[in-house]
Amino acid sequence: MGNKNKKTKPTNTGMSSNSSTSSTNKSEDPTVEDPMDLLQKLTTYIQREEKDSSTSKREIQALKQQLQESQDETRTSKLSTKTLEKAAKELRDINKTQAEVTEYLVKDLQEEGLKYQKHKVVSQGVELKELGEEHGREIMILENQLSSMRQEFQVAKRESEELQNSNRISDDPAMENQPRQNAQIHLSEDEDDAGNLLAATSSALEESRTASNQPFENKDNFDIALILRWNTKPRDEVSIQQIQVTNALEQKMDEKISLLQEQLAIAKTEMSKEQMKTLRNQESIIVSHNMVIADEDASQIFSAMCQEYNDAAESDKKCRKVEWKKISV
Repeated sequence: MGNKNKKTKPTNTGMSSNSSTSSTNKSEDPTVEDPMDLLQKLTTYIQREEKDSSTSKREIQALKQQLQESQDETRTSKLSTKTLEKAAKELRDINKTQAEVTEYLVKDLQEEGLKYQKHKVVSQGVELKELGEEHGREIMILENQLSSMRQEFQVAKRESEELQNSNRISDDPAMENQPRQNAQIHLSEDEDDAGNLLAATSSALEESRTASNQPFENKDNFDIALILRWNTKPRDEVSIQQIQVTNALEQKMDEKISLLQEQLAIAKTEMSKEQMKTLRNQESIIVSHNMVIADEDASQIFSAMCQEYNDAAESDKKCRKVEWKKISV
């Protein structure tokens, strides 16, 4: 439209100039322009304007199409943005839900772990208590065995002293003949060869006393009979052998009593160590439990310490079983 106005103005000017010219020509030399030329000019002008208008329309149409495409792209971008925002929101919701579920599961696992550890600690305490009672019973058994062995030792010692006293010959062989025979018979249980000789000697002496119905005159007659009958062993040698046997038995009993006392001391020491270790482990578990309550990250430390405690308790239990087997043997 602006082009039309711009082009129209010269035309009007031309027409006015033509009119002025015509008026001038009229005044001076009146001539009229050919109408066909005017028509041709007008047609050319109209065609040029139509051509410009068509070009403008095409440009306007192209601009409208570009605008439509831009609007479509903007609309698509908005939809994409909304879709992305919706997807991001869904992801945030999913992440939040997963975080809540994870937190709940972690908390639940920690609670279950604490319950399990408490139950395990209680079970370990019961086992340790039972083991302590078993140790106490075994210690009592050892003490009873020690007391019994001491009594046996005292009995053996008294018997040995009686045997030693019975081997001493008094001034009155007739009065001491029967106890001496009993001692000689008792001695035969320990020394077969000497016992046989003593039994034979006692039998010979009894026959001699019965035949004469007279007691021995003195100690020398009895000594002579013993020496003649034994031929190789005097009575003092038998007494020395009996003393040696008694000393050997006494030494053996002392060694066995010392061994039992050492085993009893070791058992008491091990029991005391086990009780102290149990107390320390229980204190460590209590401290770890407090750490878990204060800080969730400490649950791993608590689990590790509980595992270490269980391993140590199992190892100690095996070691104690081996030690008690050795002690029993």
